[in-house]
Amino acid sequence: MTASADPTIVAARSDRNLLALGHVASFVASLFELVVPLVIAFSVNTLALHGTGTPLTWLPVAIAVIGTGATAGWRAVVLARIGAEEMRRLRLGVARRLLVMTPRAVEQFGVGEAVSIFSRTVNELEPLLSAARIRRRTAVVVVVGCLVLLFWFDWRLATALFGALTVGAGCIVLVLLPVKARAGQALVALGRTAADVNEHLASIRSATVWGLVTPHLRRLEDDLCGVEGAERQIGRAQAVVDLVVKTTSITLLIGLGAFGVFLVSDGALSAARLSGFVGTLAVLLGPAASYAQAAQQVQTAKAAIEHLRGVPQATERTSFAHATAELSARLVVRAVHAECSPAVAVVSGPVSFSATPGEMVCLVGPSGSGKTTVLSAVAALVPVCAGSLTVGGIDVGRHDPSRLWRQIAYVEQTTPTLGASIRDFLTPDPANPPHIDVVMRLLDDFGLTERLGSAGLDTPLERSGTSLSGGERQRLAIVRALASDRPLLLLDEPTAHLDSAAEQRVLEAIDRLRTGRIVIVASHATEFARRADRVVRL
Repeated sequence: MTASADPTIVAARSDRNLLALGHVASFVASLFELVVPLVIAFSVNTLALHGTGTPLTWLPVAIAVIGTGATAGWRAVVLARIGAEEMRRLRLGVARRLLVMTPRAVEQFGVGEAVSIFSRTVNELEPLLSAARIRRRTAVVVVVGCLVLLFWFDWRLATALFGALTVGAGCIVLVLLPVKARAGQALVALGRTAADVNEHLASIRSATVWGLVTPHLRRLEDDLCGVEGAERQIGRAQAVVDLVVKTTSITLLIGLGAFGVFLVSDGALSAARLSGFVGTLAVLLGPAASYAQAAQQVQTAKAAIEHLRGVPQATERTSFAHATAELSARLVVRAVHAECSPAVAVVSGPVSFSATPGEMVCLVGPSGSGKTTVLSAVAALVPVCAGSLTVGGIDVGRHDPSRLWRQIAYVEQTTPTLGASIRDFLTPDPANPPHIDVVMRLLDDFGLTERLGSAGLDTPLERSGTSLSGGERQRLAIVRALASDRPLLLLDEPTAHLDSAAEQRVLEAIDRLRTGRIVIVASHATEFARRADRVVRL
């Protein structure tokens, strides 16, 4: 699959009408650029024939110059619109690709690496989008058109020019060949640095207390040295390209100008044709230089698209017709010697238990015994490698996961409070909002009412919930789970950050609202084990 045919790139393309407008604008602008040297030659020829010039002599030149500027501006506006639209679609497509990764894939790939791909790698892909492709095609059209005009004005000068351009283009191609690999190295190193900075900031308190700033900076410096090395190689390639382009341009202008003057003085070439040739050469050099630069950007973009292809793909799961019935009517969770595999060569279990609506199962055991893994397996987020684990009488691996997840209220140990407001956070499914009276009572029970302020549920949430303490974020996540109508509650250490009074309020709320629901909780708290209908030790 070529870089430009990558599904993420293809999905970002603008609609055909807008792309057609971009091609038309670029083609018209190119025609006006090619007309300028012809008009100059015509005006010079008129001066040579009549000896004097009139306003009408220079009128075509003025029209051509104004038209060139106007059409170039039109092209810039249209291509800017195409570029902005496609970058929006591209960023959305990459974000969608990142957000649908499974939890295990995110853990293996790295949050920092994913953030780096979204914040940096996407920007490197712009040369593969339509606006950049149209610019490159326009440059090719102008260059080809200029070469035709040059041969028409004088074949001897054009032959010399064509030979020089061929040699220069060959040098540029040789320089650009390794750029893709170097750019890929830089992106990998930058991904590591972004991941390290992300991890440091996520644990800034412990990093400060343990004095980890210095070793983390040392590791960051080592990675950035690798980035520097790759970028210096890319810079040297760019320097060689610039050297070839600038040297070739200046040499051509001087050499061809001198050769043209000789031909004019010898009577072998008219001044009008020489002026047209020089005008065409001036038009040619700009697109030729921009195409050389664009070729290097394309190589960098190809490295970026290879980096993007390293993102784990969302696994497609088969939907079964008999698994589409609502679970709430016949919800039973049963594990029989189930063993779960959260990673390669890692197995948790075996574990056996059953639960029916209204019951609470408490998973207990030392840290690392697999409590979170069992919860993830019930939610079909971790595969069951031995035994059986069924939800509603159907093996979790045979469920349509999207339907299964709509029946589950999951509370993680560190739930991110993502949302513009508290109401947004508590309403993950706008089509099925929780009952407001249930929400308000839970907020009051959990001591969160005073955090609402004058805006009530529309109180804004700071990014990552930094305005809330760890216990308040956890209580807010529990409110979201209990206020929903989802029949299967999976709670992972729900009271880990709470004091005894807050823990008691949470326990009472769970007891009050678990009627008709199954609650499976992983906890070290003895009070959960005391209230549970059955305790499963891992």
